[in-house]
Amino acid sequence: MNMYNDIYSNAPYPLNYFLDKICNYIMLNLDEDYNIIGFNEKFNNLVKVEKEDIKELKLKSVFSNINLNEINFENNEIFKKFNLFFIDEIIKNQVYNDYICYIFELRTGYYLIGIERKPEQSEIITKISKLNNELANMTRELKKKNSKLKKANQKIEELLRTDKLTGLSNRRHFMEYFAKIISNAKRHSLPLSLVMCDLDKFKNINDSYGHDVGDKVLENVGELLRDETRDEDLAARIGGEEFTIILNGTSLEDGKNYAERVRKKVSKLDINQISGNITISLGVSKLKESDDQESFLKRADKALYKAKNNGRNQVCVL
Repeated sequence: MNMYNDIYSNAPYPLNYFLDKICNYIMLNLDEDYNIIGFNEKFNNLVKVEKEDIKELKLKSVFSNINLNEINFENNEIFKKFNLFFIDEIIKNQVYNDYICYIFELRTGYYLIGIERKPEQSEIITKISKLNNELANMTRELKKKNSKLKKANQKIEELLRTDKLTGLSNRRHFMEYFAKIISNAKRHSLPLSLVMCDLDKFKNINDSYGHDVGDKVLENVGELLRDETRDEDLAARIGGEEFTIILNGTSLEDGKNYAERVRKKVSKLDINQISGNITISLGVSKLKESDDQESFLKRADKALYKAKNNGRNQVCVL
C-alpha cells in the first residue's frame, strides 16, 4: 500500500474519490521516462503480459494513442486527463478497451489511474449493429464460397462419372449404379432389364473416314441414347463402341421393344461424311433371382454376340 498512501497524501479531487474504490481501477507507477515501475492487481489481471515482465513495459507499448509530449505539467497542474485505448495485442479478451486515464505528477514520480469508460447504450447498440452487419456479410460470403465449393465438387463428381465424348455415364459409374439397382430390384421384386449394344464394323468407319468421323458417330449415338433413356434408367459407354442401358422396372418384352426402337433410330443417323447406314447390334436380358452383377452382364453379353453372329443389325434376347 506504500504506492497508494503516497498518492493519497498528495491527491486532490478527483483522486481521493478514485482511491475510495481503487480496486476497480487500473493503477500504474511511472518513472521520468514513463516506463512502468509499479502496478496494481487490476492492471495485472487485465493484460496478457506475465507479471514479472510488466515492469519492462513502456507506457506507449500499453496504449495505442498515448502522446508522451502531451504530458507536460504547466501552471501548477497536478494531473492530466486522457482518453486512452489499450493496444489489442496486450489486453485480454475485452469488448471495450477504452479508458479515461488521469496522470499525476507527484514527488515520487508519475502515476496513472484509469477508469474503464462505460459505453452509452447508443454506442452498444451501434457496435452490436456493426458486428451483426459484419457477421451477416461474413455469413453471406461463406454461403457464396460454400455454394461455389458445392458446385465445384458436383462438377468434379460429374466429370468422374461421365464419358467425355458421349456425355453418357462411364464404366465406373455404370458398375456402381448397376450394383445398387440390382439390389433394389431384388428387394422390391421389381423387373429389371439390361441392354448391351455394339456398333457394327466400327473399325471400318475409323479406318475409312478417320477417328474424327468415328468420334462424331459415337457422339450422335450418345445423344440418341440420352434422348431414349428415362430419368430412372441409365445409359453408359463401357468401351470403345460398346454401350449398355439399364432399364429400371422394365420387363424383358418392353426391354426388347426399347432395343428395337434404338436399332431403327441408329440406322437413320445421318452423318455427312459417311455413305451408307450405321448399324448396331443389341442383346437384351432380364434379371433373375439367382443373378449377381457378373451373371446378369454375361447373359446380356451373350445375347449381344448372338445378334452379331446372326448377321448384325438386330436384337437378340436371352
